[in-house]
Amino acid sequence: MQILRERPLRRQVAVVTLSVLVPLLLAAAWSASVTRREREAEVRDQATSIAATAGAYLNQYLTGVDSMASALVRHQSVVALDSAACDRLFAEVLHAQPLVLNIILSDVSGAVKGTALPLPRSVEPLTAMPRTRDDVVATGKPVVSELTTGVVTGKPTIILAYPVRDGGEAVRGVLGIGLNLTELQTLFRDIPLPENSVVTMTDAKGRVLVRSRDAERYVGKPAGSEVPAAEPRDVPRTQTLTGLDGVRRFYGNAVVERGPWLLSVGIPTSVALARAAPSYQRDTSIAAISIVAILLFALGGASMIGNGINRVRDAVRRIADGDLSPPRRSSVPNRELAELQDAFITMAANLREAHEALDRQIEQER
Repeated sequence: MQILRERPLRRQVAVVTLSVLVPLLLAAAWSASVTRREREAEVRDQATSIAATAGAYLNQYLTGVDSMASALVRHQSVVALDSAACDRLFAEVLHAQPLVLNIILSDVSGAVKGTALPLPRSVEPLTAMPRTRDDVVATGKPVVSELTTGVVTGKPTIILAYPVRDGGEAVRGVLGIGLNLTELQTLFRDIPLPENSVVTMTDAKGRVLVRSRDAERYVGKPAGSEVPAAEPRDVPRTQTLTGLDGVRRFYGNAVVERGPWLLSVGIPTSVALARAAPSYQRDTSIAAISIVAILLFALGGASMIGNGINRVRDAVRRIADGDLSPPRRSSVPNRELAELQDAFITMAANLREAHEALDRQIEQER
């Protein structure tokens, strides 16, 4: 009987406890979700900002290359297409430019008139930057080549070609400066990046031109899923993609108009989770402490209420068994039980008085 009476109380306590815990757990889950989204947005903004910074670094370097080329095309040995003097001049310049792969001077017909590195015997003199040379001769303006292979070095490169003019402003030669793509990523070395981040630059065909990680492995190859197949100007500023190395990253994109090229900075999605971890731990600790406190409070309250009910029940049993002695008043957890206890005490007193009166009446009748 006691078990049957205690079970409803326990059910009520369990229902009340769950009604408190469920909103608490939902609030903790909502807080964790909001924190994760905030950290992800923070990492996306960081990737976009770093992409713009990296693009500025690259533009600054290319401006320096333009200044160097402007000085070279005005050098008298270059204007005169003096092969021996140009070879010495270009070799000295190349020694001071670690990000330049080679410097080549050709006339309008394509014959090589100067090179910083010796031209291999297997290379035909008329094969030096044919398409780029023709564009420069036709337009009279500097031209940026597509991804190509250096005729001297055999390495992937991009050639910045400049017209060489004579005194009459006629184009008489083309100066080509090949960039060392596998070393160009050193421009971004001083940019603070989270661990396992990557800087990638691709051309309009989606081929990797620069990559800060494993450059020798990926330069010149299709970017695949790391960069979407679209014109650089059509790519969104932020994306979430899986890189060539299988790492999922948030990418911030910036367009380098010189190519045009797409410069992307990828920060692993795990960085956002790592930044959200302290908030997760704080929320988890608060939720755990709250749950323990609620459970202890619920168990304590249930125990106090159960004890109060048990005392009232014991008093009722004594009365039912004929013991009409006044029940002992005890502390109870709430007003309702106190009123119930007072009612039983009053009832016991009334029953005792009635019983005594009845006993006196019977005694008198006898």
